[in-house]
Amino acid sequence: MSTLSDVLVYAGVALLLVTISVLGYYLVTQTWPGSRLLISTPPVAHSGIDDDSAKFMFFYTTWCPWSKKAQAPWSSFKEQHKNTKYTYGGKTVVFEEINSDSDKGKTALYQIKGYPTFKLETKDKVFEMKGAPTTESFREFLKNALGAEKTV
Repeated sequence: MSTLSDVLVYAGVALLLVTISVLGYYLVTQTWPGSRLLISTPPVAHSGIDDDSAKFMFFYTTWCPWSKKAQAPWSSFKEQHKNTKYTYGGKTVVFEEINSDSDKGKTALYQIKGYPTFKLETKDKVFEMKGAPTTESFREFLKNALGAEKTV
């Protein structure tokens, strides 16, 4: 009987430690562990983005191997959208590539701390993608941030 109660005590302590760790992570980062989508307000109040559009930005550097690896899926996804017109949640997506080595102003404005970074800006929100850059993860990111995908 004491073995069972010992196991239950250890399991309870382990569960408590995991819960405290997850809550601590959230308090420090303001995101839940495993989040694929971070939401913030735009850095500029009037960014010039219309209600029916969104700007998908790829922040990269020339020296970062992960940025180089992300270039192929980014280019492929961009090409798919060039050939077939898609909207997400009724918004047309415009693509922008920002070389953080040469555009330090925009990099600082969007508070980019690592590379590659993918952000999506609408009139009133900025979404940051978390996870591996693939054509499918880009599509899921846009659907989660903006809404259903439709061809025009």
